[in-house]
Amino acid sequence: MRPTELLADWQAWGLAAEPEIVEQFTAGQNHQTLLIKSADEFWVLKQFAHSFNVAVSAQHWAAKLGLAPEIHFAKDNLAVMAYQESITFSDQHIALLGQALRTLHTTPASASFARFDLLDFCQQYLSSLEGSLGEQAAAIHADLLPALDFFTQDPTPWCVCHNDLVTSNCLLELDRVWFIDWEYAMLHNPWFDLASIVLYFGLDAEQSSRLLKHYHPDWEAKQSTPIFNAAQIALLWGDLTWHLSKYGDDYLAANPTRFAQLADLNARFKSLAT
Repeated sequence: MRPTELLADWQAWGLAAEPEIVEQFTAGQNHQTLLIKSADEFWVLKQFAHSFNVAVSAQHWAAKLGLAPEIHFAKDNLAVMAYQESITFSDQHIALLGQALRTLHTTPASASFARFDLLDFCQQYLSSLEGSLGEQAAAIHADLLPALDFFTQDPTPWCVCHNDLVTSNCLLELDRVWFIDWEYAMLHNPWFDLASIVLYFGLDAEQSSRLLKHYHPDWEAKQSTPIFNAAQIALLWGDLTWHLSKYGDDYLAANPTRFAQLADLNARFKSLAT
């Protein structure tokens, strides 16, 4: 559907005036998301390609916890919510991110959530790869299996996780962080969300230590354990298999540093696990 066609039913959304499109966001790869303006108010309009009910239910729950913006309107794969501009990431956000994740992971869910199957997720995308790319990806996957198995068998209790905490899904304010785009919210190992913050925000060892400390005082020392690296491997490989399935050889050729980072994480995992 063309962007302008999404505005056809605007009168049902409870806006003050007919909206106009300001910008089409391109950070998301699956859904169509617009910044719109109605009178003097800015809103985000999102058309979901999948997981509408999961995303809306999870965001309603997260909003009550102060972890997500309220949804103003949601129906027929469309959602409207107030726009909140994100400021530049700084050191002060490490504590806020750790505390927000702690709230997310320790609050009982208000509805049922599916369980996230990491290996099935990877295999779905690997099975779509053909030829030499498929062979290369299969070889990488085989080398990563000890770390992936370690992550999937880790005894840390599962909880509701966001599972897609790329930087564009973390709205940063001076004294608060919000998480958006909840369509992958499922029960999972909390290390997956923590690994997202470490990897996507590029935290160094000292910053990662502070993130874990603010998440839970007893977790600061876990940075030197295998699960810290195994979780990052699980996250990064899931991310890379998705991109390989979507962009093929071009992505592999254009992103050598991401695959080098994966190899480095795997080497560190092996040294800790032996």
